[in-house]
Amino acid sequence: MMTRLMTRMFIALVLMGGLLFGVAYFKGLRKDMIQQVMAKMAQQPTIVAALPAEESTWEARLQAVGSLRAIQGVNVTTELAGQVVGIHFDSGQAARKGQLLVQLNDAVEQAELRRLEAQLILDRISLERSLRLVKSHAIPQSRVDTDQSHFDQTNAQIANQKALIAKKAIRAPFDGMLGIRQVDLGQYLAPGTAVVTLQALQPIYADFALPQQTMPVVAIGQKVRVTTDAFPGQDFEGKIEAISPEVDTATRNYMIRALLHNEKLVLRPGLFAEVTVRLPQTRQIVTVPQTAIAYNPYGELVFVVEEQQTKGGAKQLVAKQRFVKVGERRGDQVAVLRGIKPGEQVVVAGQIKLKEGSVVQINNAVLPPNDPQPKLPNS
Repeated sequence: MMTRLMTRMFIALVLMGGLLFGVAYFKGLRKDMIQQVMAKMAQQPTIVAALPAEESTWEARLQAVGSLRAIQGVNVTTELAGQVVGIHFDSGQAARKGQLLVQLNDAVEQAELRRLEAQLILDRISLERSLRLVKSHAIPQSRVDTDQSHFDQTNAQIANQKALIAKKAIRAPFDGMLGIRQVDLGQYLAPGTAVVTLQALQPIYADFALPQQTMPVVAIGQKVRVTTDAFPGQDFEGKIEAISPEVDTATRNYMIRALLHNEKLVLRPGLFAEVTVRLPQTRQIVTVPQTAIAYNPYGELVFVVEEQQTKGGAKQLVAKQRFVKVGERRGDQVAVLRGIKPGEQVVVAGQIKLKEGSVVQINNAVLPPNDPQPKLPNS
């Protein structure tokens, strides 16, 4: 009985030992397989796109933001009070200098003008009679002087009355584009009431500010290029017309006014504008696509592709981190002021998968845009 029990215990121990051995063997085998898979994966190069850093000639320029302003722009108002009896324009239409826009009731003034004109006829007759009589010494010279004075006064009153009547006819002071009508027929207008806005749009001003350190390189006549998000992809050319003689003590900026061509009348006063001042100087600069620049808490960096030799003597491409100092951006490109040299292969796509020393394989089947002056598809 005891022998049978010991035999069963021995068999159970053997089975348990075999089971433990199998588990340990399986874990070891799995670890080896994982290491082999990881080793194979580590040997697989990362696919990236890379381009050589280029040395380009960039035109020196200054960037600023500003606003567009009409070369002439006013709110057309009335000088005299009166009731609107005629509206002779439509909102948004073009107007010519002197065009009648609004007519105020001038019936009282017209009646007074007719009275004065009748009085002038009488004053002229009296003056002419006095001039005949004074030659025969029938009346004194003082009578002639009095009649002449009455005649001149009536003439002056007529001129004054005509001026009042003219002010009741509100006219466009210059050629331009009318805004939204702000008065209605029959409305009584007090002096200074706005009737409509009038803006001269061709040409048009662009007002912007630059920091004081740029004063030595900015001059009247320099060309400028203006863009606005209202018309993406379109450039508007012009030139500097005026430079303010003073610098703002709060911002240390000075104002500049450029004159732009606006033949199609698409630019409107008040639009936000991005202004580029073209300078005569040029400079050589190293450029890469903006997609090549990676950012981390320590600054900007790029991955440069270098050729290395393995222990077995084979050659492979590896990615090396390189901290850089970037400068101005133009279109799809960015200027690199320090960190890379012209001709070095720079990773422009796929760097998110890289780390220092990663083995890479270059495939430039698909490349990011690299145009310093890109145009929108619908521009």
